Amino acid sequence: MAVLQLFENVQIDWEALVAPGVGDGPDPRSDAMGPSPSLSDIREDDLRSVPSLRGLHGQAIARGLLVDSEARYFGFLATAFYCLRVGDRPAALFAYLLRTGESPAALEDEDRATAALREARAAESQLRRWLAPKRPA
Repeated sequence: MAVLQLFENVQIDWEALVAPGVGDGPDPRSDAMGPSPSLSDIREDDLRSVPSLRGLHGQAIARGLLVDSEARYFGFLATAFYCLRVGDRPAALFAYLLRTGESPAALEDEDRATAALREARAAESQLRRWLAPKRPA
């Protein structure tokens, strides 16, 4: 009975509802920056894109460079922003730090990572709005 009451005032937009992507590789870029990011060829543009960094993070976990955790993902993002802030060649610096396991990000970089992650999650939630309140008839 409680479940029925929960769903009486919402409707599902079946056209907006999509299944999760299938495949073992990284998700394709949703920002039209070109081919999917690769740890073998990290570009500066990859460090500016949270979807690209998410793909790189997945590859780093698969290669055993990182442990899969929310904290390590956040550190990964903050390190990318650190490299953009201080590096003359940010992509090369990021690759080096990833290989050595260092994460020298400062509070400023963590703040930028937090803002970028919040913005990316908000954009993703707008794309996946499939449950909406019913409009009164």
